Amino acid sequence: MHFLRGVQADALADGTPDTAALLQRLLAYPGIPALSQVPALEEPQPPVLAMHFRQGAISLRLFTTIATLGTPQDITLQELRIECFFPMDDATATLLRSWSGRRA
Repeated sequence: MHFLRGVQADALADGTPDTAALLQRLLAYPGIPALSQVPALEEPQPPVLAMHFRQGAISLRLFTTIATLGTPQDITLQELRIECFFPMDDATATLLRSWSGRRA
C-alpha cells in the first residue's frame, strides 16, 4: 500500500494528467483499499517493498528498492528514481533465470 501513497505523492507533486490517471487505474483494481485506508507516508515504512504478481499459473514474488538523489544539483535529476527488483524466493529466481535464458 506504500506504493499507492507514493503514486499519490507523485500525482500531487507533478500535477500531470498521466500520473493522476495512473493513480485512478491502480485504485480501480479489485481488492485495492481506498486511499483513506492506506497508511500515510509519514508513518515508518520498511526499506523494501514486497510485491506479488500473479497471472494464471505464473506467480512472481519480488521485493523492490527505490533510490532517489538526496539534493540534486540539476533539476533533471530531481525526478530521477532508480528501482531494482529482486526475487524473494527460489521459485521466482528460477523462473526469471529461465526467461533470461541463463542457467543457475
